[in-house]
Amino acid sequence: MSEAGVPDVVDGAAACEGELWLTRVATQMAERARMSAAGSPEASGWRYPGPAALLAAEGRLFTPAVTPVPDERLGKTGECWFNASVFADDHPGAVYVEGWAMAVTGWEEKHAWCGVGETAIEPTAGWAGATVYLGIPFSAEFRRRLYERYGVGSILWEVEVSREYFREGFPPGAIVAGVGRGLPPV
Repeated sequence: MSEAGVPDVVDGAAACEGELWLTRVATQMAERARMSAAGSPEASGWRYPGPAALLAAEGRLFTPAVTPVPDERLGKTGECWFNASVFADDHPGAVYVEGWAMAVTGWEEKHAWCGVGETAIEPTAGWAGATVYLGIPFSAEFRRRLYERYGVGSILWEVEVSREYFREGFPPGAIVAGVGRGLPPV
């Protein structure tokens, strides 16, 4: 644990369970994107016809931290959007990320966490077992503007919030560059 209270990070590429597994993740995301577009006539002209399409196109992979956040500092289960926002605001260098948390066993969940480089920092209780995180790192300024406008925490999963961005794309500065690593080619 660093002096700033951020868990020690690892080189995400080295910690990953291998290129084969990453390729399966990328293939699953690409298939979800195709299914999203095919199943929604309204979304056919959108830049991203849904969360899966956005994650397949813009998603960044994160590896869990070697040293997790101590239990006494974890936020409440079921409040990941809030927990990740607070952690990002309180820890310089941590960026709010939203997407899917997954395990090699196949489960996935809509989730929010923090990214530091290629490492996922998990600030929510009950999330042990996630082996990879795929999400979009959002800037603090963009996140705060959305909260002021809509009063909700989630960016990707609240339809009222996400609709305009799936249709038109995100404004410059909304997505933070240099956090996480890209999906491998499929």
